[in-house]
Amino acid sequence: MAISNFKQALRLYTNKPAELKRLTSNLLDAEGLCRVRSKQFAEAVFLFSSALEVDPSNLYLHVHHSLALLGQGKTSQAMGGLMTYLEGDSEHPTARAGIHVLVAKLHKQMKNPTTAAHHIHEAMRLEPNDPEALLLYTQLKGRAGELYEEATDFLLRNEPRKAINSLNHAIELDDRDPRFFIRRGVIYRQLGQYNEAVMDLEHVKNEGQQLV
Repeated sequence: MAISNFKQALRLYTNKPAELKRLTSNLLDAEGLCRVRSKQFAEAVFLFSSALEVDPSNLYLHVHHSLALLGQGKTSQAMGGLMTYLEGDSEHPTARAGIHVLVAKLHKQMKNPTTAAHHIHEAMRLEPNDPEALLLYTQLKGRAGELYEEATDFLLRNEPRKAINSLNHAIELDDRDPRFFIRRGVIYRQLGQYNEAVMDLEHVKNEGQQLV
């Protein structure tokens, strides 16, 4: 019956190529999602790939294709489709935040904390109260705090350059903590790098004014 209905639909849309493409890609997408739910990831990848050949402009197909690839453990390949969605969608902030969170988790698994931090901050910009983004941000803050303590240890051992390196990484993970900029600015001043010192202290001042 399904095949008969599909053939009948194709006849109706013969003279409407755009509608035919949309119908075909939607059917392939629906079948692909069924395969994902059944954990038949190889079949799902094939169906989503076929749907994308028909209608590559459908951004949700890129996400679904990526989910199927993740089911196969192909994280690097999956990342491409997720980024395609983020680059193409500007109208659905909640959905974008969810994809940013997913990409952040994947980068965290791949030991790319700086890139993970970028996507967490983007998710929180779009949805400040997203619980998953807040949880990931809390974890980032914890690691940034460890790097701050590491910088303190380097200073006690008179290794200011290593301290700056640790603070740089802390700021990449959490650029909202003024302590990191103040400490780095003080070290820059002690090293005679006055321009860098002023920039860090100006950053703290400007951020403080925005909070008032």
